[in-house]
Amino acid sequence: MSTPSAASSAAGTDVNRARYVPPPTPPPRWLRIQSPLVRGTARFVASTAFRGGVRLWERIGRYPKLHRHMLKTASMRGLGGAGFGEYEPTARDAFVVTYPKSGTNLTLQILHQIAHRGRGEFRHIHDVAPWPESYALGSASLGDDPGDGAFRAIKTHLPAAELPIPTEPGPARWVYVARDPREVFVSAYHFYRGLAFGPAMPTVESWLGTFLRNEYHFGSWAEHVAGFWALRNRPDVLWLTFRELTGDPAATLDKLTAFVGVDLRDEERAETLRLSSRDWMKAHDERFRPNIATPWAELEAPMVRRGVSGGSEELLTPDQQQSIAEFCEAELQRLNSDLPYKELFDSR
Repeated sequence: MSTPSAASSAAGTDVNRARYVPPPTPPPRWLRIQSPLVRGTARFVASTAFRGGVRLWERIGRYPKLHRHMLKTASMRGLGGAGFGEYEPTARDAFVVTYPKSGTNLTLQILHQIAHRGRGEFRHIHDVAPWPESYALGSASLGDDPGDGAFRAIKTHLPAAELPIPTEPGPARWVYVARDPREVFVSAYHFYRGLAFGPAMPTVESWLGTFLRNEYHFGSWAEHVAGFWALRNRPDVLWLTFRELTGDPAATLDKLTAFVGVDLRDEERAETLRLSSRDWMKAHDERFRPNIATPWAELEAPMVRRGVSGGSEELLTPDQQQSIAEFCEAELQRLNSDLPYKELFDSR
């Protein structure tokens, strides 16, 4: 983790004291193709040649090698953005840190509405919430002034070791949300099929194999959650689970408002709850889903699919669910993490 200088610590609340911040990286044109003709042709090719190629590699047992070649990396560095550079977090920054598919957009929406007292408006969530390690999916930039809100939410999927977290608690706030890895796997499978692979999506068995070898595009779930679990007792870190985020929205909202130091009036609290509800977010899905996709995938694949905890049995057999649980528990033990896996993710 990075350690801020004495001068930067003293000026932690001054946004303008942030050091070099890389500008947003626009996504390549091929991920922004809108033409129905081009997309239809690409989808036809994917459903024949690409899909056949993936199935062939699966049959000969070589899919893991193909997976590594397609995704190039087993970490979040493959998302195209420039990252945080020398950015120094300030008192007006609230970071939302998650392993992907763990309630990121929901947490961003809650925090944005808290910051604007239930009146936060945007065309797309990434017009107000920067995502430094990704292609620019909206107009928000890490170098922007937070504006008239009490603070701004910043999204990241990077692990703790790659974030500008000061050694000692600093002025910024860090919200970490952890989700049952079985639910993460199911949500990610549907997400990748919708926006990346389309008809060429590998089988569940092949995709699961990458997860159980830590060759997943998002890296190791265990390493990610363990990194922030170790920081959970810091006053600038709030550690939540997706289950509590979706199971008791009112209580979670109260935790978050207390954490960021914003006292909402009753009507502001009610409006924040309404705007971060599953029904509202599903009805306004276009504000949260990526506005890019491979030409052969679904440009309008839903981002908010279920929005609730549980349900991994919709895709995974009992044996597959058990394999994920046992693998993640073993990985946590290997990392010497005391994260109570069964208590957090197995108790109902």
